[in-house]
Amino acid sequence: MSRMGPALKDMVRALENGATPPRRNSGRRGGDWTPQPLHPNTIAEIISTAIETCAIAKSDGHTHHNPPRAPFIAGKTAPHEREPKARYLSFEEIGKLIDACRRPHLLDLLLLDLGCGSRIGAVADVCGEYVHLDLGVIDLLGVGNIDSNKRRPIVPITGPMRGILERLIARHGDGYLIVDRGKPLALGARNWTQTIQRLVGRSKIDEHLKPGDTPANWYSIRRTLADWLDTRVSDASISAVLGHFEIAANTRRQLFEKGSPVTDIYKRRKLADVFEVANVLEREWWPSIQPYTSVDLGVSGNELMWTDA
Repeated sequence: MSRMGPALKDMVRALENGATPPRRNSGRRGGDWTPQPLHPNTIAEIISTAIETCAIAKSDGHTHHNPPRAPFIAGKTAPHEREPKARYLSFEEIGKLIDACRRPHLLDLLLLDLGCGSRIGAVADVCGEYVHLDLGVIDLLGVGNIDSNKRRPIVPITGPMRGILERLIARHGDGYLIVDRGKPLALGARNWTQTIQRLVGRSKIDEHLKPGDTPANWYSIRRTLADWLDTRVSDASISAVLGHFEIAANTRRQLFEKGSPVTDIYKRRKLADVFEVANVLEREWWPSIQPYTSVDLGVSGNELMWTDA
């Protein structure tokens, strides 16, 4: 562990020089291959995961060394410096996407994603044991996983999310919650791009786009929610919910492990940033969407109800 700092620097240099495995179609088997350097942002995510693994090792008592600092990575960009992956959505367009859902599991998935702005794969992977209805949050990292916290934050339960989660947990318990015809979506190959393209096509929200314009996709929800929150909550709260900074593994254990000795007051203090987002979502986000959809977003029962809105 004491050598992890220099080792991570060596790893960064290797990845920057293209010391990665060859592509499957890079010529005949066993032949020469051209090194493929990774993007600096990808390298940063790999190093971040390694550092978090070291932090977990210390918190579990396997070492007394602190995790190493992240080495310098040339060319790494901040989220606001990158080309947008998707366009913004209006509340009217969000309402049309909701109404375009023809299957219950897809409607549940879309509404859960609208409430947290997380990557769609993380939302589809949610299990009942990740949901903490008493605290009003979902731990998207899950139980016992070692993953990048940038992809799996702690998100609030607001609006129609509580009713959806209560219904799905009653049906599936601690297992996977998003299930289609008896099979969890997380266990099968799923083309999320194709799924949202079908919804976008059915809702006709992209009909006005000009050639070359960026179409709507799953990331549009994340981008729209992040910018909408920007003028309503603190930067720290936005970063907490969208996973822009790491939460120590030890903190997650104190928050969510059964029998944790910490008090409910401590937990709520630690989750203050998440609750700040929850309040504004309840007060403004869902009510702003409601006029544009026929789904009653205020219902918390067995099934979502339809209205003539």
